[in-house]
Amino acid sequence: MKIKNIFGEEVSKSFKKYKIDWDRKVSNPQKRVKDIIKGYWLASDCYEELYIPSSKLRVDLFNASDKTVIEISPLQHQQYNSFLHGSRLKYLEAQKRDLQKIDWCNINNFKYIEIDEEDLKGNDEDILSKILS
Repeated sequence: MKIKNIFGEEVSKSFKKYKIDWDRKVSNPQKRVKDIIKGYWLASDCYEELYIPSSKLRVDLFNASDKTVIEISPLQHQQYNSFLHGSRLKYLEAQKRDLQKIDWCNINNFKYIEIDEEDLKGNDEDILSKILS
């Protein structure tokens, strides 16, 4: 697949090893979102835990057929937690990485959808509506 890396340079990359496994549970929130979209994405070219070329960044879910990236962002993505982050600097670095993922999506003209803690508190139909809108 031809895709632009984190620096905007076009590269050829095989994503075969990142092919989505609909039954695999990376995390409870990610499995829930996969179960919600499965019927809509099953016939598409989909990947999970995909490394962005030329970086150590990963995106949670990627539908190459319709150029959509879904990031599942539980609370630790939205507020500092000393246990998870260790320091405020590490939290800010994590925030920067999240912004780099959005930049990469923009470089490639991918739709970026973030399912956050508030979305995860809601029902499946509302999450699906957000993804399909």
